[in-house]
Formats: sequence, structure tokens, C-alpha cells
Amino acid sequence: MFTIKYRVPESARAGQSARSEENWYHVSNLTQYTCTSTGASNKKRLHRKQYCIATTKSSQLEKLRSEFGLPVVMDPIGNGNCQFAAVLYHLRQYGIHRSKETLRQDVVTFLRQTPVLGNRICGANWWNSIL
Repeated sequence: MFTIKYRVPESARAGQSARSEENWYHVSNLTQYTCTSTGASNKKRLHRKQYCIATTKSSQLEKLRSEFGLPVVMDPIGNGNCQFAAVLYHLRQYGIHRSKETLRQDVVTFLRQTPVLGNRICGANWWNSIL
């Protein structure tokens, strides 16, 4: 039997950083153990990725960040003004400070004054019911 110290590569650790391990192995089992342990961890990771469905808000945001590299810079409260709150967050970066309610009123006023936009997309009746 031999004691062997080896480094587990980052790619085999499902996103974790590389780390060193030290274990006792019999020479005949050395390659068999390395192949099966790496294969098993990759198999678990792929299984989780395939069947793990993000159910909480934080897990959905984490999925966006990890899969697509998208940073979540603002998570507005879902109270009907969330779209306007998100727009205002970015407008404040340019020094434009308004409330969600006044922005919403201005957008609705603009859309009512230019009904051509809504009529082309979904028809007049639908557009008026939304506004």
C-alpha cells in the first residue's frame, strides 16, 4: 500500500476550486479509483443540472448568474410597479430621479397619445384595456 497525495482539478469538482487530497491506496486500485470518483462527481453534477428546477427566487437569480453570467444588480418588489422600478434604477445611474408612480403615469399618457403603437401590435380593444 502507498500513500498518494494528488490534486483534484477544478474541472472535476463542479465549479469548486482545486484542492489537494492525501489517501492510502493499493497500487492495483489507484487508476480505478481515480476514474470512478471523477466520473461519479461529474455524473451527479450533470444529473442535478438536468433535473434541478429553480423554485425559489434566490435560486432563479443564482441560475441566471451561473448559466448566463448575468449579474443581478436590482431585484424590485413585485407590486405592479416592478418594471418601472427597474427602469428607474438604471435612469438614476444617469442622474434622472423620479418616482415609479410618476414614470408610470407619463408612460401611460404617452401610450394613450400614440395609439398607433398598440393598435399595430395587438388591436385597439386590447390596448385600451391594458391602459
